[in-house]
Amino acid sequence: MLAVKGYIDSGRFTPTDGSKLPAYAHAVLIIESSVLQPTPVSLSDKVVISRREWLDQLQQARELAKNDPEPDFVIRQPMREPHGLTD
Repeated sequence: MLAVKGYIDSGRFTPTDGSKLPAYAHAVLIIESSVLQPTPVSLSDKVVISRREWLDQLQQARELAKNDPEPDFVIRQPMREPHGLTD
């Protein structure tokens, strides 16, 4: 017997506990009538400001790197022809 916790979305069952479902098995499905909705997390002003500053720094770094020259990439040499092979 195997108990797997997960959710059903549009008729498809997705496990949430990391277990693998067998390819074929007799099963009993029990559906909880009350689905817990995630509680919205209110971020403090300090967290919002620090995230905004981080995004601004990321955008600034992206703008500064826009005109950088491309590095020299190593070009592979073509392989030599195989020898001693017959059709």
